[in-house]
Amino acid sequence: MVVARFVEFDLPDAVREGANSANIRPVAWFELNRVSDPSGDKPQYLVAAARGPEGQVCDFTALRVYTWYVKRSRYETAFIENNLCGRLPVRVTKGPRANPSFASA
Repeated sequence: MVVARFVEFDLPDAVREGANSANIRPVAWFELNRVSDPSGDKPQYLVAAARGPEGQVCDFTALRVYTWYVKRSRYETAFIENNLCGRLPVRVTKGPRANPSFASA
């Protein structure tokens, strides 16, 4: 048995920084796609996260997408959905025109 509060994720910097500033606890993250940048391709992330105490009924309560903004050379939050009661797993697929899409189980 593993107690979740004793597990420390090795989060990508963008996910860790975004989660810290939003006061959320990531429970899963996924690379959606990559954006071309002069310094090299940058991944864009979907983050499933929770707020509040551990042991909630929901696996996650928030979704965020962090995208690479080429003009400013930094990650920005492109999508926020709060007050969810999401369940893992999260499926990440390609939608129309090869755009990423995602859905909770």
